[in-house]
Amino acid sequence: MSSGMAVPLESQVKYLQRRTTELAQIRSSLLSQPDWDLVKKVGHQIKGNASTFGFAQLTEFGKNLEVAAAQGDVLQAQQISEKLEQEVQRLLKTIS
Repeated sequence: MSSGMAVPLESQVKYLQRRTTELAQIRSSLLSQPDWDLVKKVGHQIKGNASTFGFAQLTEFGKNLEVAAAQGDVLQAQQISEKLEQEVQRLLKTIS
């Protein structure tokens, strides 16, 4: 982790589980009526706090998701959220 402070494993797992729930909501919304506020909020949160929890590799996904939301780009948001979801699942398997 970049901050040098250890985040408890339980907190890391909860962080990733919250992202899983949010990404499922995003996926559902993008298939029907895109909730751009949700997509932007989740992207912004991931961009801002993934490193704090020891997941710096998620930061770029969050940034790109936020940009896709600002542009209203459904295809881009779907692609980013799918890749992000895969990475979150990989991380969950790694730390659990």
